[in-house]
Amino acid sequence: MSPPPLSAELFNGHLAAVAISAMNELGLLDALDRAGVLHLPSWAEQHQLHAMTVDSLMEVLALYEIVTCSADGTARPGKHFADILRTKGYFTWLTSGYGRLFQNLSGTIPLAARTQGFIERDGRAIALGGRDYGRQFVDEQFDHVLRMHDFRVVADLGCGSAERLIGMARRYPAEGIGIDMNPGAIELAARGIQEAGLEHRIGLVLSDLRTLEPSPRLDRVDLLTSFFNGHDLWPREACLAVLERLKQVFRNVTRFLLCDTYRAEPFTTISGVPIFTLGFHVTHAAMGQYIPTRADWLELLEEAGWQCNGVHEIGIPYSAIFDLSPVRRTGRHD
Repeated sequence: MSPPPLSAELFNGHLAAVAISAMNELGLLDALDRAGVLHLPSWAEQHQLHAMTVDSLMEVLALYEIVTCSADGTARPGKHFADILRTKGYFTWLTSGYGRLFQNLSGTIPLAARTQGFIERDGRAIALGGRDYGRQFVDEQFDHVLRMHDFRVVADLGCGSAERLIGMARRYPAEGIGIDMNPGAIELAARGIQEAGLEHRIGLVLSDLRTLEPSPRLDRVDLLTSFFNGHDLWPREACLAVLERLKQVFRNVTRFLLCDTYRAEPFTTISGVPIFTLGFHVTHAAMGQYIPTRADWLELLEEAGWQCNGVHEIGIPYSAIFDLSPVRRTGRHD
């Protein structure tokens, strides 16, 4: 039998991506990984799910050899299950997090339609996907870089749910400060910190980095971290101002671990293009957000007075941890 035309491959692949995202958000993929086998009718009944939809989506995954499904409704991991289990967060990030954007993508392209708030995103799904692929491809590398130097107080810029701060507080005898401009993120972080019993070691600040003021509390910080929100500070001059301001606000910081995804060189063929990268480029282009290249970052960091002591690639394509320290210029107040 001849292979299907490209149109069929793309159409069916989209359905598989949606199925992966849905099964991830419902917890089925993790449940199958833990148990090794699931009886789908029982699992759907237990979780009060529509069994016909579950069966149909699992049929799609079975066609791609992600799972196997027997006639009695039993599901088991398939040939490609391990790969999808590791990368499932990317699918949730793309199809659920940015699903509304893609649904109305043609409507966002006319300039007249690009008014304030024209981009619709699902912040919860984006956070869920990011947490998943962060655990898989970031945390181990970050912990390796973190162990290179001691620290007493860490401030996480754009802390979100504060999950990474909570993890650091559990592994290291340090205090933490989470800073985010989103009230919803601060509320979520506060709940997580309370549930972890770490209120006495992790505090929160609701503020925009562009207006954050120095304080005795922030003077105690010796380590800054930032994960996947540095590119949101661009365009260049705006990001330069924030990077310079950080040295004024955190006057005793000695180290800054900036983790971000940078722009890849243009691809000439789909062969070899990794997961995530094209989605990252397209979503940010639609939002009008410039993605700096690695060279852009290194040039800007030097101009802003941050010495780069190393660039550590991580498991997410075209992503790295920039290990920085402030340059205190003589005769200039930083």
